[in-house]
Amino acid sequence: MKPISNKTKYKVRFATVLGIILSLSALVSAQSVYQPYSYQFYQKLDSDAYSTQTRIHTSLKPFFVDDSLLKHRYDSLMNYGSANNNHSGLYKKLFNEHLIDVRSAKATFYADLLPDFIIGSQFPQNKTTWLSSIGLQLGGTVGSKFYYNISGYANNAVFPDYLTTYINKVGIIPGQAKAYNNGNNQYNWTEVRALVSYTPVKYLNIAAGHDKTFIGDGYRSMLLSDYASPYFFFKLTGTLGDVRYMAMFTYMNDPATTSQYNIDRKKF
Repeated sequence: MKPISNKTKYKVRFATVLGIILSLSALVSAQSVYQPYSYQFYQKLDSDAYSTQTRIHTSLKPFFVDDSLLKHRYDSLMNYGSANNNHSGLYKKLFNEHLIDVRSAKATFYADLLPDFIIGSQFPQNKTTWLSSIGLQLGGTVGSKFYYNISGYANNAVFPDYLTTYINKVGIIPGQAKAYNNGNNQYNWTEVRALVSYTPVKYLNIAAGHDKTFIGDGYRSMLLSDYASPYFFFKLTGTLGDVRYMAMFTYMNDPATTSQYNIDRKKF
C-alpha cells in the first residue's frame, strides 16, 4: 500500500478545518438589520422572544429583526407578506407600514414622518402640560450585510413641576437631550440618533452610532438601561450557535456635574 505523502496530509487537514469552519458558520445567519429599541414596540415581539420554542438572546437590545427566529413576527407586524386584510390600506400605512417603503433585490429604503402631541393637566395647580414633537426617520439596507437608520426630532413642551425642577437643575430633558428654556418653563430641544451596522461574515456584526443600548430584561436595567440620553458607541457582536458575545465601547457625557474647568465630565 502506497504511503500518504505529506502534501496529501496537509490537503486533508486543510479540507477538514475548512469543513468545520463552514459548518460552524452555517449555525448562524447573517444579521445586520436592527429594529430601533422601543419598549412599546418590543412588547409585540414578546410572544416569540420569550417563547420556550425559541432561543433568542433577549438581554441584548436592540434586536436584529432579520434574525430568522423573529423575522416572521416582524414581517407580520409590518404587513410584509402578511395576508391580514382586516384593516384598510390607509390604516396599515399610518399605523403598521412605513410611509415610504422601497424594496429591490439589492437594497431597501424606508422613510417615516413621526408626529406626536400630548396634552395633560397638573392638579391641584390646574396647570396645562403638553408635548409637541415632529420627527423624521430614514433607513434601509444595501445588500444583505449593511444597514443604516437615522432619526431626528424637534420638540417643544411644558412639563409637570417635578420634571421642571429636575430639568432646571441638570439642564437635560430626561433620556433625551439638552434643554433650552423659552421662558415660563417652556422648553425646546432636538434629538438625533443614528446607527450603521455591517456584517462582514456570518458570525460577526459591527455597529456604530449615536443611540441607546439596553442590557437585561424588563422595564429598567441595573447594567445598562435606556433611561440615559443617546451616546456614541462602537459595538462588536459575535454569534456562534447558541452563544452570543457583545463588546461595546462608549463615549458618555455627564452634564449634571462639571469639572474645575466648568465643562461637563466625559467618560469612556
